[in-house]
Amino acid sequence: MESTSLDFASWPIRLVAYLIDDILPTIGGALMVIGFFLGLISLFEDGDFGSEVSTALIIAGVIFLVLGAGILIAYLVWWLIVLGRAQTPGKQIVGIRAVNYAGEPLGWGMMFVREFLVKGLLFGLLYGLTLGIMFFVDNLWPLWDENNQTLHDKVASTYVVYVPRG
Repeated sequence: MESTSLDFASWPIRLVAYLIDDILPTIGGALMVIGFFLGLISLFEDGDFGSEVSTALIIAGVIFLVLGAGILIAYLVWWLIVLGRAQTPGKQIVGIRAVNYAGEPLGWGMMFVREFLVKGLLFGLLYGLTLGIMFFVDNLWPLWDENNQTLHDKVASTYVVYVPRG
């Protein structure tokens, strides 16, 4: 299949998928941080570890930690399941997936390479080394690329396309 016959995902749709993929782990992580700090505050509550306020803070902290961990674990399981369909949870929700240059959906292994090694590790390092500038260059690249590819798509030799309906 040539690239011209593929239905490339638009930049706004890719952005929505990216935001979905970021929101759930961010919420889970934030809940865990809140839980940690509630527990930490309870240790310094009037120096009276057994007080009602201290106990309430510890209980609230544990609830936040458990909720946050539950969200993160559920998201990770979902991510691992849909990875085999060449998708992330965000891509699944908006109806797009990653394919190779022949137009074939990526398998679990290649999606892991694309999402974790290329996007997560390699480009995560580049984002940090450039103080975030590379993040914007990479993610805005589809706006002027004829195949709507990001730079990490080019490194992984992938396109992101709409999932055929039917």
